[in-house]
Amino acid sequence: MSGQPSNIKQELSSEQSLLFRDLLNSIDLRDMIISKASYARSEEPIQENKENNNLNFKTSQRLPKTDPVLISDELVEFNPSYSIEISINDTKAMDLIYSYKLIFQVIYKKLYESAMADEVVREFFLRRQLPRITWSFLREEIYSAMGKCGYRAIPLPLMR
Repeated sequence: MSGQPSNIKQELSSEQSLLFRDLLNSIDLRDMIISKASYARSEEPIQENKENNNLNFKTSQRLPKTDPVLISDELVEFNPSYSIEISINDTKAMDLIYSYKLIFQVIYKKLYESAMADEVVREFFLRRQLPRITWSFLREEIYSAMGKCGYRAIPLPLMR
């Protein structure tokens, strides 16, 4: 299985790691809302085996250029979207799109602003941390959608 959305290779310097830690300590997740959920089963016939199916998925993440959206002096919103294509035994089985609205309370505004001002730290948060927050929810949604589309539901791997 492949395709987890956190496949960026970039590592943070020591200074950036401290800024990233400051960023995480300066915010608190207050709410997470699914703003869009859609999935469709492919029309192609799938030859599923009862014991062994080769499940592959491709995931892409999209982040609006406007993120983060300042809701108030204390709240910021991020809006990641994920497109997932699932193949079973090398045949396309499903397309799924999920969009989330993540609302964070900014606890320490100066720390938050300082960390988000660093482009590398900001991108690291957007491309690594947001998927870590949403991944378990995506796993559940995809598992459920597979069953609803008539496939044997197979849980996606945990994010590493």
